[in-house]
Amino acid sequence: MAAVAYINKGSGASDEMTKVMKRIFKVCVQNEISLRSEHLKGVSMKEAGVDALSRWGEFTVRGDVF
Repeated sequence: MAAVAYINKGSGASDEMTKVMKRIFKVCVQNEISLRSEHLKGVSMKEAGVDALSRWGEFTVRGDVF
């Protein structure tokens, strides 16, 4: 949610995230890119098959592998 807010608003309370967003904004201006972000629920991402691997709580790793 924070990343969405920074992309859409350009800045926020975090100095570090604001620095990153300024760098992204500069690249967008140089390349005439319009950037907008929106939040998608994890369920929607999993249904689309693009988010399952990032959800560590959804599966377990064998102890000998970990």
